[in-house]
Amino acid sequence: MIMGPVTENMGAAANKTYDAIPEPKARQIGALMEYRHMDLGEMEKLLHEQRLARIAFSNNGNMYIIPLGYVWADGELLIMTSAGQKTDMAAHSPHVAFQVDDFPQTGMLGWSSVSGEGDWHVVDDEAGKGRVAGAVMSRFGDLGNWINQHPAARPGPPMVFVRIKPRWMTGRAFPNG
Repeated sequence: MIMGPVTENMGAAANKTYDAIPEPKARQIGALMEYRHMDLGEMEKLLHEQRLARIAFSNNGNMYIIPLGYVWADGELLIMTSAGQKTDMAAHSPHVAFQVDDFPQTGMLGWSSVSGEGDWHVVDDEAGKGRVAGAVMSRFGDLGNWINQHPAARPGPPMVFVRIKPRWMTGRAFPNG
């Protein structure tokens, strides 16, 4: 066997055990799951093409991850969001992790992904807010229509304009990803 039984560590499901994958099958699966590292151009292409990033926050032992719409511009993730748990956590600990990926229409292989870490910077000046809002509204042209169709979303919490400049990032892709 390549790996032994795995036990979940989740409350009532803690006693659930899974059988290991037989070695020949595990080797076959492992060969299919080999990936390659993406170069900077490929990573930036993926960041330009996609619209949703998962942003992870951590503060005082608490973790929180949430998908947010973004725009990749000038080497930064630009985000326009509402105030809430994410902004509260970032105010205390601005260091965040992010992941952006694409995926195949079928199966579990063929994806490509960019992951990294950076700092959550709230944009306070009017010119900066205009830059973020303009980029987001341009990319998400349907956002205004969505707001009009969902009146319960108005007025809502105040908008927060954010930029995340990556400290580092890495990309992985399957050969057909």
